[in-house]
Amino acid sequence: MALKDRVAIVTGAGRGIGRAIATRFAQEGCRLVLCDREPRELHATATAIVYGGGSAVAVGCDVCSAEAPDALVRTAVDRYGRLDILVNNAGVVEMGYIQDVCASDYDRVMEVDVHAVIRMTRAAVDPLKASGRGRIINLGSVEGVRGSAPLPLYCAAKHAVVGLTRATALQLGRHGITVNAICPGPIDTEMMKPALPSPDSKRRLTRYIPAGRLGTPQDVAGVAYFLAGDDAAFVNGHALVVDGGMSVDALGADKLG
Repeated sequence: MALKDRVAIVTGAGRGIGRAIATRFAQEGCRLVLCDREPRELHATATAIVYGGGSAVAVGCDVCSAEAPDALVRTAVDRYGRLDILVNNAGVVEMGYIQDVCASDYDRVMEVDVHAVIRMTRAAVDPLKASGRGRIINLGSVEGVRGSAPLPLYCAAKHAVVGLTRATALQLGRHGITVNAICPGPIDTEMMKPALPSPDSKRRLTRYIPAGRLGTPQDVAGVAYFLAGDDAAFVNGHALVVDGGMSVDALGADKLG
């Protein structure tokens, strides 16, 4: 129960990595405010946590809306009296080579993956300062520290998230707030399915992962748990790659892109 009585906001908590992080935090005693734009999936996450003996409030909203950040922070403070952890997990991916993407694709990816992270961070700063041990965990991507030809918009957005993480870590560290990014590689979630339409495509990808498998949402949740706790109090401004070693093999990465 290393996060006992701490309070966290997790965006995009309806499924995949967000659900896994929320579940792990609840198991460690954290009280949660969860948001997602898919209410059925969001309430399934919250209900499972409550039935498991945890505490979670579900707030159905789109993190891109102007009102969502302040509403989520206000819910945390009103319900639990504080905010200690912000997990900016909500995100989208748009596949397509640069000549194939359009302005609406760009706007959607940047709005969800970058602008929403900025707005959520701004809204959470004051209560995180008051916490004395505030944590901001941004979900980046391995594509935010390298490149992939079929994902130019996603790469641009996730590079922005890593840059934002480092800049805000410099600013907020003096206030007792750490800001770090988790950069997952291929994780077996719904978001990955369009990139892996067949068992053969999954096998081809797995050949380039030294761990010999795709990651799981729980693999990422374990890293988030570490960054949220006291053991990571001196880890700040870091982009931690969680990809089974795939990005170490530069030649293999080139073949994928």
